[in-house]
Amino acid sequence: MWGGGVSGKFKKPTLQEIKAYCEKMGYDNVDPLVWYAHYESNGWKVGRVAMKDWKGAIVTWAHNSLRDEKKKKETSIPQQVYKRLAERMAADD
Repeated sequence: MWGGGVSGKFKKPTLQEIKAYCEKMGYDNVDPLVWYAHYESNGWKVGRVAMKDWKGAIVTWAHNSLRDEKKKKETSIPQQVYKRLAERMAADD
């Protein structure tokens, strides 16, 4: 079942379980130690709600990581252009 699932009590995963799951699913963009430390530090909560499904939380983390990487790539060029423009404007003053 998915890390305890809705029907059972949540069982906190070990770092080894997290590593094995990430490898099995091919989530190269998830650092198991960072993921574990994040949820360990916030009491295994997703927002304000107690975690019910750690494997599902990893899927979401991986998806969000890919989305954030894509956003960085999309905005990096305009930010560089803006920076150069700002430098040129400052030099003109």
